[in-house]
Amino acid sequence: MFTKLSLVFIYRRLFQTTSTALIRFCRGLNYFLTILIVGYYSAAFLIVIFECTPVDKSWHRHKPGTCINKYIFFYFTGAVNITTSLLVISMPLPVLVKLKHRKTEITQLLGLILLGLIDTAASVIRMFTLTSAAASAADFTCK
Repeated sequence: MFTKLSLVFIYRRLFQTTSTALIRFCRGLNYFLTILIVGYYSAAFLIVIFECTPVDKSWHRHKPGTCINKYIFFYFTGAVNITTSLLVISMPLPVLVKLKHRKTEITQLLGLILLGLIDTAASVIRMFTLTSAAASAADFTCK
């Protein structure tokens, strides 16, 4: 969450340079993405804390009570993580291409931003791992 927020705040400064239609669209997307990241990851944090009723059922599996379906939660969180990562990576690309600074600086900056695809690839691999873990009958969260 904090890595994505730091990039979004850097982009906020980048999108204040001019006021073309593309920049205005990216600025609005940036504000939306900030609200989405803070809101979703804060809610996911609270869901992880209070996933079971009573709360201590999370670590006392034989205690009576109910818990949320972890597989659905992990799938949904993974999908949101991949989506927000792709948005954070792709949002500044059209703006950086149109900047009139030195081409070497822009190329280096684009390369650094595209390194975020490593995180996205790891999230996609995690989704496939969750799919195979969900297919087995054992609880993969508690061994």
